[in-house]
Amino acid sequence: MRLGRRTAILPPPCNGPSAELPGLYLLRPRFLSKAESVVYLLIKAAFPRHDIFARVRLADVLQVKIGPQGMERLRAFRKIANQHVGFVVCDRDMTIVAIVDSKEPEQVQNPREQKLEIIKQRCLQAAQVKYLCVYPPTLPRYRELREQILGPAAELV
Repeated sequence: MRLGRRTAILPPPCNGPSAELPGLYLLRPRFLSKAESVVYLLIKAAFPRHDIFARVRLADVLQVKIGPQGMERLRAFRKIANQHVGFVVCDRDMTIVAIVDSKEPEQVQNPREQKLEIIKQRCLQAAQVKYLCVYPPTLPRYRELREQILGPAAELV
């Protein structure tokens, strides 16, 4: 049996230049800032067998409870929709173990950031997730970070 010739219609290459948006975008030189990279490495040292995700939307970590309807549900979602957390620590089953934020000194003093931080903390507290905020100039040692998240009897698992 002879198969006929098929012609495939291929989409344009993903990495080719776009005629619609020439020159509007540049690749960032780094995905994480230097301070964020240091915090990432600290978390990775504390949790070598866990997966660490950086710059995650709060709406990807939390969901609005079943119950609120209409505008109440929309308001609850909007509180988390545009917020981000620094790092999400997950175990092998992709269960969230903890959320770690790193704040740089100028972020801590900004009043708008402070207000958003309070809202974020309240949402995470309501969801009963372990949340820790570290400040790059005074980072804990990796064993201290592990204990703060898992407790004093934590083994390397």
